[in-house]
Amino acid sequence: MSLLKTNEIQNYNGSSLTLTASTVSTSAQLNTGGNISVTGSLNVSDDSTTRTNLGLGTIATQDSSNVSISGGSITGTTIVPSTPFSFRNRIINGNLSNPINQRSAGSITASTGYTYDRWYYDGSTYLYQGIENKNVNNGTYVISWEGSGINAAWKVSTDTTANNGPDSTTGFTSVSNGGTFTVNEGTEYSKHLWIRFDGTLANLDKVMVEEGTVATPFEHRPYGTELVLCQRYFETSYNIGTAIGTATDVGSCMFISNRNPGLPHTQVRYAVTKRTTPTFTAYNPNDGTSGEMRDLDASADYSVQFTRNGYTGGTLWTYTSVGLGNLLQFHYTASAEI
Repeated sequence: MSLLKTNEIQNYNGSSLTLTASTVSTSAQLNTGGNISVTGSLNVSDDSTTRTNLGLGTIATQDSSNVSISGGSITGTTIVPSTPFSFRNRIINGNLSNPINQRSAGSITASTGYTYDRWYYDGSTYLYQGIENKNVNNGTYVISWEGSGINAAWKVSTDTTANNGPDSTTGFTSVSNGGTFTVNEGTEYSKHLWIRFDGTLANLDKVMVEEGTVATPFEHRPYGTELVLCQRYFETSYNIGTAIGTATDVGSCMFISNRNPGLPHTQVRYAVTKRTTPTFTAYNPNDGTSGEMRDLDASADYSVQFTRNGYTGGTLWTYTSVGLGNLLQFHYTASAEI
């Protein structure tokens, strides 16, 4: 026959049920205690019952905000994320087991001030990171970290004094690991977002602050990428691993005296455009003295001036008249931290 129509077919003897036809249709249930073999097509009008009977679940009609898939793969489907797959983390240098450490700090709590890049320690209790206002849009954020014995808090604020952490240490609101908070400022991108930690700070690692309500696995960015992100706020001519103010000529900047009579000048171009006009400090490679350069030909040290300072660089020079063609040398740091 070419067509079989029935309201219900049942087979409870545990054996196979084989139907051979060009079309097999049922308007309700098709039940069998064994296997079903159909040659041709099988049509069932009740889709939900069919999915259940065949063990397919209800993913085809699952609420879009409550779908969970474990294992397997999805092919031929376009997935549009509500947040980016990369650069989710607003924290810079959050991988504290392998940190960017341009200042060569002994630990993240080694001294008062900025230690590991982007991290400010108050010298006694609190560790801060300020997320720049240009990266703080209105929305809900989720925070996460690894390490026991850690407490966290957050706030948004307008800070006018650079390089010293938050202007005020009050006004923070506690947030748990995996917890959320909402930024909703009248003028978006107008305030910095401060994250504060206390407790057993040596345990802190893998810090994430991202848009959304569910914490995702820690985002491992390439080391070189993370370094460039840090250099928006701080850079140095010293090698990473060499303490600022070390007497060394490795990595130093050099130029030839270009005026006689007159005062020699040279341009300093920053590796990365800074957040704001940075604080520039020169160091003498001969003995590490700040505010000096070294004349290698005259074996002399000169106080330096730094003018025309901007986001991308400035001009280094000295009030001392130097012999034409003398080789001059210096190290430097440039800090535009919050």
